[in-house]
Parts: sequence; C-alpha cells; structure tokens
Amino acid sequence: MKAAKNRKDHSVCIKCRMMKQSRLAPATGHITQRVEEGFRLLDLRLLLANTATPPEIGVRQMDQQLFKLDLSECRRCLDSERILGVTDSTTIMLFLTGPMKSPSAWMGCMAAHDPSRNPLDHFNILTTKLSRASYDIHPPSAAPRQLDPEDDDDSNTILMASQLVRIVFRAVELSAFSWLQKEVNSFAQGQKVDRGIAALMQQLGRTALNLRRGICWVEREEVLFDGSDGPRNAYLDRVKTLCQTLYVYYAIARRKLPAWAAHDVRTEKTARSEYGDARPIDETLPHDESSEGFERWLQSGHDTIREAGF
Repeated sequence: MKAAKNRKDHSVCIKCRMMKQSRLAPATGHITQRVEEGFRLLDLRLLLANTATPPEIGVRQMDQQLFKLDLSECRRCLDSERILGVTDSTTIMLFLTGPMKSPSAWMGCMAAHDPSRNPLDHFNILTTKLSRASYDIHPPSAAPRQLDPEDDDDSNTILMASQLVRIVFRAVELSAFSWLQKEVNSFAQGQKVDRGIAALMQQLGRTALNLRRGICWVEREEVLFDGSDGPRNAYLDRVKTLCQTLYVYYAIARRKLPAWAAHDVRTEKTARSEYGDARPIDETLPHDESSEGFERWLQSGHDTIREAGF
C-alpha cells in the first residue's frame, strides 16, 4: 500500500533506488584493489581465519585515520549472515547488490568512529576519502606499520581489508540514504521551515556531487568490472537515476526557500570539494532545472575530476 501511494503521488523512494544499485565498490568510488568477480564470502572468511594480524586494521587516507576495522566484529557479522541464510558461496558482488541482512551490525565493525554523526555526512566524508585508502596495523608493543601492497603477506591482508571495507561502506550507504529518505519525506510533507530546508538543500547538493564524481570515474575507468558492458551499464543507469532524483529535490528545495531566507545558500553556485589526495576544487552545484541541464551538469563532472587530478 505504501509503495502504491508513493507511485500515485509521484514521490520517489530513495532507499529503493539504493537497494537496486550495483555497488561494486565503496560508494561511488573506489578501492582500486582489483577483485575477481567470483570472489566469495568463503574466500573472505578464509582470509580472516588465515591472515595473522592484530585485532584491528586502520583505514586511512594520507595522514587522516578514517576508522579502524574490528576484525572480531567482522567475523561475528559473517557468522550472522550465514545464520540468516547467506551462503558462503555468495560472491562479494552479489552480497553487495542484495538486501543486506544486518547493516547496523556491519557498521559496528568500525572502531574509533563517531556513531552519533549524521549518517549522510558520514557517507559523504567516506566517499571522498576511500578512493585511495591505505591500511595499517598496530602490533602490540610496536609502532604502527603501513601495509605494503608489494609484500605477499601484506597483499593478502590488504585484499581482506578492502573487501571488508566495501561491505562496511555498503552498510553506511544504506543507513545514509534511509536517513535522507526520511528527511525528504519530512520536507515533502511541509514539516521543514527555512533553516531545515537550507540544510537539506546543502546535503542534497553535496551528495549529488559525490554521485556525479563516481559516475564520471566509472565512465572513465573500468577497473571495477569484468570487462563486459552489461554490469557497467546497469550500474551507470541506476546511479544516474538516483543522482537525477537528488538533483530534482535540490531544485525543489531551493525554490521553497523564501527570498529573504538564507540568501547565501539560495544563490551559491559552487561548493568546495576535496577528493582523496586530489587537488581541492570548486564544483558547480545543480542549477538548470531541466533534463538537458542535468545532462550538461553531469557531463561537466569529467572536466572537474580532470582538473582536480583525480
């Protein structure tokens, strides 16, 4: 009944859009570790069992620690997925594109992060930082050591960590867009006043920019796919639809702001972005309220990531 009502009033379920995404890597981006399409949960379980590491692996971007992976919690989550009916033969790609059984439990695998953070802000921070993540371990009574992808033992640990990060990030992503759906629903029902509309508008703009970057990155690179066009095109079509949905809501929110309210927010045309270790850059926010305008804005993302050196 709820879905039927949504279709009748032309509203869009953002969470449903996200559940249909082919999330082949964190967010719109992108641990660059290549993985065979057939990599299974069993392979991940074996790596967890056979890789000798301390109980936590640090995930960082340059000098900034993003969070730590709690490997004990990761094992518990994998065991829980098995109990809930997810077989060990399930591939990582299939697991990431299906309905995650326990996203909140997977988010608990992130040690040293602030669980009170707005989940969409958390998503937007991670999606700009995980593209060039590195990993370190903290052995007892020894200095932290960054893992070396050229070392055979370390490369297995990096492979394991990158796949766990993909799963954990998927959980963050689902939580973020579930939260955004509630915010959009509140806005559509007239429950937000000027400050709330301005905040939502900024969140929609930032998230749309992040999705655009991911679309352009996947259009330019093919490292996340098995070389066939089918999965890649399906991914691009779905994420473009989601990005366009946010673009439209951004325009609606901007129109809802009265002229006297939040003038700088209403008239701002760019946002400062930092993606990984690329150069900071000013990106154009959505502005042309037409399908053609969306397509031009989307394609301009290629120039943006080129200028940033991403």
